[in-house]
Amino acid sequence: MNIDDHSQVIALRDGGHTHRVCAAQGVSEMQPQLSMRSRGMSQSSSSKITVGQMSDQIPLEAQLDIWVKAVKSKTERQVRARVINIMNLSGAKLVNNHIKINADLDLQDIARLTSLPDNLHVKGNLILRNCEDLKSLPKNLIVDGDLILNGCKSLKKIPQNTIVKGDLDATNSISLDDIASDLSVGRDLYLSGCRALGHVPALPNVRGDIDLTYCTNLQQLGLGFVCKGNLDLDGCHSLIELPDGLIVNGHLYLEQCTALAFLPQQMTLGGYLDITGCTSITELPAWVLQLGPMRSSDNSRGVSLERNVVLTASGLPESLIEQLVDHHAPGLNFIVDLDASQELFQNKIQTRVGHEAEDLLKALRTVPYAPVVIKYEEGRGIDYEGLSRQAFDQAYHQLINSKHSLFVPHKSTGIYSTKVLKPGQVQGTSLIRDAQDLGIIIGRLARLHAGIGYQHEEGFIANLFQSYQYVVSQRSAGQGPRIVTALEALVDTKQRAKWPGVLKEVQPHLYSEETAFQYLKNAPEDEMFDYAVDAAISLGVALGMKQAGMRPIHEEGQFQDRVCGPRDLKALLKNRLGVTAEEGVDPSLVSTLNEWMQRALTNATPPQLKNIMQEMNGSRYVTTSVGSMALHLCKTMPVPHVMFIGHTCSRTIDVSEIEFKKSVDAHQYDGFENAFLNCASKKYELG
Repeated sequence: MNIDDHSQVIALRDGGHTHRVCAAQGVSEMQPQLSMRSRGMSQSSSSKITVGQMSDQIPLEAQLDIWVKAVKSKTERQVRARVINIMNLSGAKLVNNHIKINADLDLQDIARLTSLPDNLHVKGNLILRNCEDLKSLPKNLIVDGDLILNGCKSLKKIPQNTIVKGDLDATNSISLDDIASDLSVGRDLYLSGCRALGHVPALPNVRGDIDLTYCTNLQQLGLGFVCKGNLDLDGCHSLIELPDGLIVNGHLYLEQCTALAFLPQQMTLGGYLDITGCTSITELPAWVLQLGPMRSSDNSRGVSLERNVVLTASGLPESLIEQLVDHHAPGLNFIVDLDASQELFQNKIQTRVGHEAEDLLKALRTVPYAPVVIKYEEGRGIDYEGLSRQAFDQAYHQLINSKHSLFVPHKSTGIYSTKVLKPGQVQGTSLIRDAQDLGIIIGRLARLHAGIGYQHEEGFIANLFQSYQYVVSQRSAGQGPRIVTALEALVDTKQRAKWPGVLKEVQPHLYSEETAFQYLKNAPEDEMFDYAVDAAISLGVALGMKQAGMRPIHEEGQFQDRVCGPRDLKALLKNRLGVTAEEGVDPSLVSTLNEWMQRALTNATPPQLKNIMQEMNGSRYVTTSVGSMALHLCKTMPVPHVMFIGHTCSRTIDVSEIEFKKSVDAHQYDGFENAFLNCASKKYELG
């Protein structure tokens, strides 16, 4: 982000209302107004003070002035001054030796921000999403809300004395390799995609779920590791052992941990166990067979819930699997699909263009979160997630545009709203299944860092977020059947007397206030029916998303990004899409390609941006957590006289040096732009 071209927007909360404040960023306005000298301090005295030694005896302005001047680079000083401007607009004060911010502090996407002042206390959320140059967090950091670090690819360490009272999300912080054992997190910890992380210590002060999915270098967890919620280690291909005495109060997911040969000999498990695709596990410890039913979170009622142990496509001998399936223990189910072990999980879902939704759902309705590999009958290459993004993106559009779709597009805007249905048109079972089907596809897209865009009414996405919170909370509490009961009530006109209570339960953001609830109770029957159907659709989609393995997300903006992608796709592409080249390519062509690419993106229409994304990514939208994307100049191409070849697995578009040089030499920028933005004159290679 160019600090001279953009204005920083922060949100200040006041009684539940959000006020937008623009922080001016002109360099002259960004400089702190109070220097050490203007406070009567000599240069000699100021030189003895370091950022780490600041106390409330030094005025806040002076402390921040020291922080700005601690770097030599003029650009970094300007960036730090900009951060101070934003902090001051957020009401920064010095309280008990901490710099207290009484609102959200939104610093996302700020380039060249390498650190923050020590002793920072943010009363709201601290959002540092995609601060790609951030190398360190403040000492003694306290965040009363969520700490959002996803995409901070230079961050290497979460230091001691870090306290986060909400969620901590460091998804795709690819350099992170050190986490302090005293880290305190009040809710969930997300470290998915932290590829440098080789070891995670015992984290006794994390109070919720721990997501370590796709930490591909992770080998071990610390001795004494305790997870108070669900522990998700899916896709940790290097994980070689789990510590004896491991305690997981929720579910333990080990899908595709292919290097893990043994489960701990002693372990405490509160929920499900899933070893799908753990091909090195050939035996089970005795405690697995001794697992009984799960206990409800409401122990006062003494409710027991059935526990599932999923063994599909593991390395267990077939004879043992047969014994386990026949094993009859109260409240304990061993689940395995032998056909799926041989076909679905180890091989491919075969599909063809135009039939993706039908083929994907046929395979995924039974096990929505199962790992899949897509194979097109037309032979489109090997699936390293590129074909998956394409197939699930196509499936989503097929579902919302089918004649049985639960949504209809507006004639002029194309924005989708939920279909208006009459009581005689609603078949409850079909509506629930259609909604869950759509949710499964959306959830799988989210797992692939591919969004659905902004094709739905904002009200639907807001309601979907609230429904997802309900689904996550009920499943975490072991009350999954309650979700199904609510769904069935909402689509059954014989249960209309229950609708006000159910609606208040599943959509408290709309009906928790007494006046709203009283209006709901007295609403006309047809109006009440509309509310019930809309809620059922949102809840069904949310349930499908969770069943598909989408992780819990408690912050609405983060949920919107994960489901829909960025609102400004053009800005994301201009910021993230780079130019690389093979060795020996003329450097002047690299510079020209970057200049022409940026110019073309500036001129691009929304449909053209989607064309580029499909060519490079497989899906029309991505989330802000997406990895690198590039145009790659190649000396030779497999097909002559072709300028572009897309590779969706690596999110790159190869560019022929020969063909591009012809355009440059002939000053044919317009032809380049037309081909680049409209996917013309290209060879598609979507593997």
